[in-house]
Amino acid sequence: MNAQNKPIVILIIVLIALFLCCCLCTVAGGALFLANSSHLKQEATLLPSPTLQTTGQPISKPSTIDSETLTAMDAIEQEVSKLRGLTLQQTLKRDFLTPKELEERVTTEFFKDYTPEKADKDVTTLSLLGLLPKGFDLSAFYKQLYAEQIAGYYDNETKLMVVVAGQHFGGLERSTYAHEFTHALQDAAYDFKNRLGFSDEACEKNSEACAALQALIEGDATYTQMAWMSEYATKKDIQEIQKFYMSFKSPVLDSAPAYMQEDMSFPYNQGNVFVKAIIAKDGPQALDKAFTSQKPLSTEQIMHPSRYPQDIPQKLTLPDLTGKLGQGWQELDRENIGEWYTWLILARGYDKNYRQIDSIASAAAEGWGGDEYLVLSNGTESAFVVKYAWDIEKDAHEAYKAFQTYTQLRFGKQDASDIACKDGYCSSLMMNEDNTFTWIISTSRDALAVLQSSGLR
Repeated sequence: MNAQNKPIVILIIVLIALFLCCCLCTVAGGALFLANSSHLKQEATLLPSPTLQTTGQPISKPSTIDSETLTAMDAIEQEVSKLRGLTLQQTLKRDFLTPKELEERVTTEFFKDYTPEKADKDVTTLSLLGLLPKGFDLSAFYKQLYAEQIAGYYDNETKLMVVVAGQHFGGLERSTYAHEFTHALQDAAYDFKNRLGFSDEACEKNSEACAALQALIEGDATYTQMAWMSEYATKKDIQEIQKFYMSFKSPVLDSAPAYMQEDMSFPYNQGNVFVKAIIAKDGPQALDKAFTSQKPLSTEQIMHPSRYPQDIPQKLTLPDLTGKLGQGWQELDRENIGEWYTWLILARGYDKNYRQIDSIASAAAEGWGGDEYLVLSNGTESAFVVKYAWDIEKDAHEAYKAFQTYTQLRFGKQDASDIACKDGYCSSLMMNEDNTFTWIISTSRDALAVLQSSGLR
């Protein structure tokens, strides 16, 4: 699903749940709504290569950045380059910002294109799906979250490594730098925007493929980061990281909606599993192929590496429905949900009362074969329509049963017209004959009835 656009840059945010000794993430912006967006881009092959040919020189060198820290950064770049089998042909410049300057850049530069209108559109969709409450201030929440979490980042548009000045360059910072420098190597080797196809524009057109690329990118950087820790981190580094996580607090992240907390860690956790799996199966060259000739196409492939690259998502197309709803209705969004967000909808709804048990949600989502959804609005009322395809008949019925339980818990039982309404939302779930079913949610019972009779089965 499409997380309307925050800029596609590589940020590092600290999330507690990634790994026991190190959890560093990058904020994304492109796949299924803002939290699963596309913000990172990386590429790499774990093949032997010469050490880094150039070392980064700071754009600005505040008095708080000492020569020992700069030397340590240079050393990490050489170490990561050796681990990744990639080199930079040009000097990677560093931009040192105070924590306050970094916060200001986040709230101005990163969100300048995320207008209130785009945020409202995201909230419309997420609230229809039960992932956010109606009226949630998503833009303000993201700004608070990023201000709390960002520790530094590689900007793939300006080709800058942004580093927080005035802080101790210890184990956590060194590990973070290894992760982010991997992004710089990947961008140089594969060109995120032009060759990999990981950009705002590309993610708007195919957010499911974008989510898969993001997981590849972050999984790859996390894999390398962990390799760096195993090979080069000192005992002091490990002790400092462990000490940090024992006292780390993140009140904004802890208060985030359940789906958002899961979604932000997906590219790192599941991406790392995916990268390890394809390397274990076909060797380091498999990673290079994943960035070039065999790009992952769906979150299904990321979640189930054994299905990569053969299991291709089915293409479904919903008709234009605005004309059937009457004057004033327009299409706000047309995209794919994918297996990952299907699981989030079932298992991580905003209201705990209609969440499905994780194992049931996983079994239901696992048979995903493809989908397309529409978001429609006339300014006061809104509607969501999705048609799901499943791999086999058994998968279709298993998923339908889980969605049926979800809809009953959230909306109540469907009446004789196959419509259920509760708390300002109405829903209809319709089983089709070809391993597909259609799900409609609307704030208007009348609009839902029209959509229901529009030949969507």
